[in-house]
Formats: sequence, C-alpha cells, structure tokens
Amino acid sequence: MNLEEYFKRIGFHGSYEKLDLETLKLIHKQHVMSIPFENLSIHHCGERIVMDLEVIFNKIVRSGRGGWCLENNSLFGWVLREMGYNTTTLGSKVFNSTVNDFGPNDTHLINKVVIDGKAYIADVSFGVSYQLWAPLELISGMDQPPGSGGLRLA
Repeated sequence: MNLEEYFKRIGFHGSYEKLDLETLKLIHKQHVMSIPFENLSIHHCGERIVMDLEVIFNKIVRSGRGGWCLENNSLFGWVLREMGYNTTTLGSKVFNSTVNDFGPNDTHLINKVVIDGKAYIADVSFGVSYQLWAPLELISGMDQPPGSGGLRLA
C-alpha cells in the first residue's frame, strides 16, 4: 500500500507537501469523482466483506472498484494520516428524513480532520444524493459552501 498508487487511482498529480484546507478539498473532490460508492460485494456470491485496510486498498485502488462508505472512508482516513493530517475516523448516525429521526446505530463512517485548530468532516462516500464534494467545517447550524452540496451540520 502506498500513496502514489492511490493518487494515480484518483488522478491526483499535484503536490501534497502542504497540509492545508485547499489540498484536503482537492484530494476529497478527486476521490469522490474517481471512486464510486459501490455495494456490489453484498450481492456477489462468495465475496466476503472485511474491514481490513489492505483488502480495501487492493479492491479500490488496485482492482479499480468502488466501495461502500465504510471502505471508502477507511481508505481515505488512511490516506490523510499517511499524508500527515491530524485525522480521526469516527462512526456516525444517518438522519432518515422519511421517519424524521436518526437511525439507531452508528451505520456510517466519517473522518474528522483538524487543520490550524479548525475541525472538518471529510466524508467521501455517503452513497445517496447528498454526497459531500468538499469537507464540511464542524460547526453546528452553519450553512456550508455551495461546493459541499449546501448542507448544514445539526
């Protein structure tokens, strides 16, 4: 597993020497544009789904497939840590607008990234129409920039 293979997979050719918000935004967007949310493993007879980072790396980077949120965000968290970002991978709940409530369990994975004392949520694999195209600043109630999908953390 190495960053160069990952960067080739997402089509990133820039410098990542500077661990700033602009670099994070660029790599986040490249991941979303290049690696789809994919849950085909659930339907492939005999294919085991395991949360082993090397298995995930081989599937997504070397085999050119996508992954579901746990796979994509685990991989992205590893990438950010390898680059040197202050990153924590977290479980999260998803709001279900049909029942107007959060699901009972942490069924989603996200990455919290701290840059210059500010925390951001980097989620490269939501899997529905609310995909984040850029990290969200971790501030409750603030409308986020249009590039993120126009969302607000609650």
